[in-house]
Amino acid sequence: MRKGFFTADTRELLPTLTAKWLLFDFGRREGGVQAAKANAFVADVAFTGAHEKLIYAVSRAYFAIGAARGRLRVAEQALKSAAIVQDAVETKRAHELATVVELAQARRQTAQARFNLERAKGAEHAAYSSLVASVGVAPDVPIQVADSSEKNLPAAPSGDVDQLVRDALANRPDIIAALGKLRAAEATLGSARAAFYPTVGLEAQAYQNIGALSTEGSRFYSVNEPGANILLKLSLPLFDGGARDARIAIAHSEVAAARHSLDQAQDTAVQQVTDAYDALHTGFAEFEAALELTKAARIAYEAALDAYRHGVGNYTDLSNAETALSQAQSAREDAHANVFTAAAALAFSTGAILSQS
Repeated sequence: MRKGFFTADTRELLPTLTAKWLLFDFGRREGGVQAAKANAFVADVAFTGAHEKLIYAVSRAYFAIGAARGRLRVAEQALKSAAIVQDAVETKRAHELATVVELAQARRQTAQARFNLERAKGAEHAAYSSLVASVGVAPDVPIQVADSSEKNLPAAPSGDVDQLVRDALANRPDIIAALGKLRAAEATLGSARAAFYPTVGLEAQAYQNIGALSTEGSRFYSVNEPGANILLKLSLPLFDGGARDARIAIAHSEVAAARHSLDQAQDTAVQQVTDAYDALHTGFAEFEAALELTKAARIAYEAALDAYRHGVGNYTDLSNAETALSQAQSAREDAHANVFTAAAALAFSTGAILSQS
């Protein structure tokens, strides 16, 4: 009798290995690769920039302690000068050639010099602590610091300020990093735009057909055969709810922000180079003037002291000359340190501090 149907029992196993190759995507992958390379370059340049900042910070702290030590020596010399003046006043007072007021003023001057010395010691200790902190050494670890206050002045910068600005725009790590960020943003934008185009690829499959079939209770007929196929695949995105448009808008914003950061870095570099250049030239001029001032102040002090000892000068002139000498010597120490600090600032602002350190 015919039933109009039959019953089959099947068993099937298809282990499959699939491989896909993207052949062409209108630059989508290339944009991602370029963005990754640019970001890696930015990270490397930023590492160099961090080194330059550290060197500059240590340089400023080093020259600051040199100035502090110079002022300490000036304070020590000022105390000796005040003692000499006080001794001269006491000698004249013993012969009733000086007044009680003059003696009191001389003793006050000595006390003031002693106070200034202690304050200079505190400033030197503070400068040392700043240097140790900038180096990253523990405060309780003593280090020997060479005195920069006796170093010869650095050479004047070669080239005019325009050349130094061009060097800064070409060598500064922050500008190079900003340019790298712009390139990364532009590569990301290109990759986002490529998402609107189709992709072409190959898809290959290799599989094994392992199965068995039984019909109406018959014995199982088995199969165990390999198979393979290769397909050329064209994929064209039609609708994504605006996701690609949003990515392009974000990429445009990132490009604009990167360009603004680059412009800002360039403007900052120009300003810093100009300021450091002017500060260095001013520092040289100030140091030369401070040398002349110190020389004149010393002559005036020695003349006033000699005149007072011989009774042809008054204490007020001597006290003023003593104070002026101390101030001139302090100005010379500050001007000396300022030249080195300005030179370091110029090297940092032009991106050459690593080559000069």
